Amino acid sequence: MKHLLVLFIIILSCQPIPEGFNPEDYKNQTIEGVIYISKELQGETAGKNFLIVSVRDPNEIAPLAVLNIKNPSFPQRFKIDGKNKINHERPIKGRVIILARLSSFQGTNAQEGDLIGTTQAVAGQRDVVITISTRLE
Repeated sequence: MKHLLVLFIIILSCQPIPEGFNPEDYKNQTIEGVIYISKELQGETAGKNFLIVSVRDPNEIAPLAVLNIKNPSFPQRFKIDGKNKINHERPIKGRVIILARLSSFQGTNAQEGDLIGTTQAVAGQRDVVITISTRLE
């Protein structure tokens, strides 16, 4: 069994590196911060048990990573890293947009009545602040 494992590792190490692969793109993919609820919306959080935090490239619609937090407590700390990525071939790098959505539903689509907040950040940033301040109508 030990010999099979060694053979498997050797075979994998002989795979070609994908074209355009830059290992620097995969460093500092972690983004951390805290999410607040604006004073105006603090009374509207009842029944909204799911906090969905997504990160996307400003030039893309699809998110790079999504973090789901059930029963959040505000202010809510968050940490998104490579484990939260949707496509592990796409790094979280450079300037990104972070959206925090408080919802009654865990689904990916926003619903009327959801509470949202957005901000911009840079991959690797550890002090991101997001304030949820808008209700979807």
